[in-house]
Amino acid sequence: YDGVGITVAIIAVILITAVQDYRQDLQFRELDAKTKDILLHVTRDGSASEVSITQIVVGEIVNLSAGDQIPADGLVLSSQALEVDESSMTGESDLVKKDTTKDPFLLSGTKVTDGYGAMLVTGVGVNTEWGKLMTVDSAANEKAMERLDAQLEAGEITKEEWDEKKEELGTTEDQETPLQVRLNDMATRIGKGGLTVAILVLEVRIAKFLVYKYGSGNESYGHGKSDSELLVHDISIAVTIVVVAVPEGLPLAVTLSLAYSMQKMYNDNSLVRRLKACEAMGGATNICSDKTGTLTTNRMTVVQAWLAGKLFKDQEKDCSDVKGEVPENITRDAIASICLNSEVQVSANDDGSPLYTGKATEIALVKYALQLGANLDEVRGKYEVVKVEPFNSAKKKMGTLCRAEDGKHYAFWKGASEIVLDQCDRVAMQSGGAF
Repeated sequence: YDGVGITVAIIAVILITAVQDYRQDLQFRELDAKTKDILLHVTRDGSASEVSITQIVVGEIVNLSAGDQIPADGLVLSSQALEVDESSMTGESDLVKKDTTKDPFLLSGTKVTDGYGAMLVTGVGVNTEWGKLMTVDSAANEKAMERLDAQLEAGEITKEEWDEKKEELGTTEDQETPLQVRLNDMATRIGKGGLTVAILVLEVRIAKFLVYKYGSGNESYGHGKSDSELLVHDISIAVTIVVVAVPEGLPLAVTLSLAYSMQKMYNDNSLVRRLKACEAMGGATNICSDKTGTLTTNRMTVVQAWLAGKLFKDQEKDCSDVKGEVPENITRDAIASICLNSEVQVSANDDGSPLYTGKATEIALVKYALQLGANLDEVRGKYEVVKVEPFNSAKKKMGTLCRAEDGKHYAFWKGASEIVLDQCDRVAMQSGGAF
């Protein structure tokens, strides 16, 4: 029955692992497809819209801002302090400034680190420089692997050298987890221990047989069994010890526990692709994650506003108190600062509802400006943008220098309160003046 038990345990482990991995792999394929389906801000038919990265075509106008990955090769149409990290293509860590004259070329796979602008797509997919590089690299890896296999078969390199070179090419198979390593080590030690005990038992029983039957002349030893039958009986006892010592049920128990953990995590909306990943997840003591867009819905709303020396609360519901208590000139300047210090574009959905494209924080501010009675296109039409100082995490502020219709220049700033307020020397008051 030992052989039947071992066979059943092996079949159970294989089936449970295969079924769980297959189910999770299907779920991860769906999730991976959604993850790769990045939405880009483009300008089509004169209005801003969001399209999937898979739908970008040559001739498309794509709007770029800090943090965006450039989806295709293209040319700069407009830029404001646009800087790009091209280290993925060139290996150089220095940021490259892009504009319409000196360096207008943008490469797929690079990343916008500062500023914003618009690009005209000139190449997509395998027709981009990144696509060509990946195609050549993949073909080179395949040829290198074929040469390694041929050298191994011909005996020119050892298995260890083959493994090292294969690891350099990045084609190694998944390594064992720490739990698997410990279990294999424990099983090996148990097996060696069982084998040692079996050999000792066999030696003792053979010695006992020789001493009792031939040393003392006790012919009745063995109850009439022949010498060969006694020897086979002793060997079978030793083999039984070895079989019993090997924990064939241990892999099954571990697999069942991991499968149970996997199902529990799935019920908690945590997808795990491989059974062995449950070991790593179970050993995690701290999980670090960003908040916006991951732990939240990436939607923001203005709830409080400080205008003209007064704090206004519950602004997400109604801002009529601001219209009634704040002087018109202060409201006008606040609206202008919000509209000009943002990259938000407003267009219409198919059902006629407004579609906002841009950063979540700026969208919240623009919506608040619209609630105060602003017209985004009208406000932007009254000012000519002369220079823009884009926002980044180091400066924690951004500014826009504009020329109004009367020829006067205005500088509008926004950013972290401790940065902006530290540079102010006057405060606008409810009377309409400033001190």
